[in-house]
Amino acid sequence: MSGPLFIWSQKALAGETLEVFQDGQQSRDYIAVADVVKAIVLTLKQRRMEGIFNVGGDRRIKLIQLASWIKEAAHSHSQIQVKGGQPSVVDPYELFSSTSKIREFGWKPVSSIKSTIKKIF
Repeated sequence: MSGPLFIWSQKALAGETLEVFQDGQQSRDYIAVADVVKAIVLTLKQRRMEGIFNVGGDRRIKLIQLASWIKEAAHSHSQIQVKGGQPSVVDPYELFSSTSKIREFGWKPVSSIKSTIKKIF
């Protein structure tokens, strides 16, 4: 489980405030473990695959949206609070994986992060 997903899940279950830093509009590319496993299996079966392949969910998810989905899935009464703050050098505003190279071999993500979050709870 990723950092925000893990932390906010715990807080939502405890009824605590979900704190979203900066403006909450930063985006990430989340992917379900099942889709990662499918990518790994594909690389084991395809002998002609060489090099580095990115796998990702192919969808930019805003952190404020992720917090909302977690709160909803946990049936939580937690508040979501945007804390503000400056971007960090180690935490880019947008983080997105290009999956074009592995898609050439027939892979694509199948699971949505929203449905995956629902399964957690």
